[in-house]
Amino acid sequence: RSIYLLVFNAAEPLETQYRTLDYWMAVISSRAPGSPVLLVGTHSDAKTIPPNHLDQLRQQLDARYSARFPELPIM
Repeated sequence: RSIYLLVFNAAEPLETQYRTLDYWMAVISSRAPGSPVLLVGTHSDAKTIPPNHLDQLRQQLDARYSARFPELPIM
């Protein structure tokens, strides 16, 4: 059993990172279905990030990937 970490820059617009995240989510889903995936946002302490940005980011990621990859438990 494996656990996967997908790391992305939380200070950058999420739209610019979807292509990479989509790719790796599809690879993990095909090679290790049912394995947990942790999406890790780096740079969350950047002064340019608004206070509610991380909550919105989590909601966007959950909405995008829980529907597209229901077999992957996204934590």
